[in-house]
Amino acid sequence: MKLLFAFLFTIILANVSFAQDAKDTKQKSGEPVSTIGYIEKMESKSGYGINGFYIQLTKDEYEKYYDRKIEVSGKLLIVKGLTDEQLKTMQGSKEDRYFIEETVIKIIE
Repeated sequence: MKLLFAFLFTIILANVSFAQDAKDTKQKSGEPVSTIGYIEKMESKSGYGINGFYIQLTKDEYEKYYDRKIEVSGKLLIVKGLTDEQLKTMQGSKEDRYFIEETVIKIIE
């Protein structure tokens, strides 16, 4: 029983540490970050989304990685959102946006 519990705990811990979501990140800009998931179907102005992070891909790269489980790692870049006052005179997003730069992409499935 203890062995089973230890095994399950290890698997859950590994899953949590590798499947990172942008909203849960505590890192600062410039620090390494990685996430495992699927690229969103639609591109936004910020790039292609994966688990709340944005990455830049060419059309060929998108076609290669779309609908496949991938691990994306690189350096985190956080672009701070605008305040309500700033949104009156500037274009931008109210929420912080999280980008992965210097990306390394590995196909999992």
